[in-house]
Amino acid sequence: MVRLAVIEDSELLRTGLRVALEAGGHMEVVGEFSLSEAAVSDVERLRPDVVLLGMRRPDLNRSAAICRLIRSASSVTRVLVLSPGAWEDEALTSILSGASGHVSIDVPGCELVHAVRVAVDGGAHFEKRVAERVLDRLGQSRTPVGDSPELGRLSARERVVLSMLADGRNNREIAEGLGIATATVRNNLTRIRAKLGLDSRTKLVRFVYEQGLARFVAAGPALREAASDGNSQPRV
Repeated sequence: MVRLAVIEDSELLRTGLRVALEAGGHMEVVGEFSLSEAAVSDVERLRPDVVLLGMRRPDLNRSAAICRLIRSASSVTRVLVLSPGAWEDEALTSILSGASGHVSIDVPGCELVHAVRVAVDGGAHFEKRVAERVLDRLGQSRTPVGDSPELGRLSARERVVLSMLADGRNNREIAEGLGIATATVRNNLTRIRAKLGLDSRTKLVRFVYEQGLARFVAAGPALREAASDGNSQPRV
């Protein structure tokens, strides 16, 4: 039995999600909460397998903060982000917040169930239409925000890994967020340190913020390169 919690302001949507998820008899919604940081303590107490977290404009940062708190509070709980539409901003924010995927609220119930099962298995799920829009937008812009020559030495994936490191995530969390192996993350960090001439994680984090580069990911790297291991496509 897969145990789930729903964090979403709309009571009607929470009810609909519960019905859709429990219809097959293999999933149980053990908690429903409004979108607030107070819900994190309830999630920590319940320890569900997956949290479905509402995310919508203009409150992306609030939902992203809740996602990060949940991931830091429980290493076993996965987060799936829900939004009203197939929007690339929410999908990218989901990745950088440590979520195991993004689903729009109008998907068929079978796809929602599939996304939950992918998250439980440790994978990442993004709808094809969302992934394509993210790829189209990010693939057109290869130049990072800012003019740092040091940043120009890094590949697209290395920039994403560096940003996630600066966001406070460990190697395992970075790997889960991007759908790659922890060994790949370690290799990326080794190359990043060599290219930047910095010999510790602390110095890497300091570099990101001192150079004002914390926002660069959304402007440049292609999701295809960031989320793959170099040989595979993003999991959709």
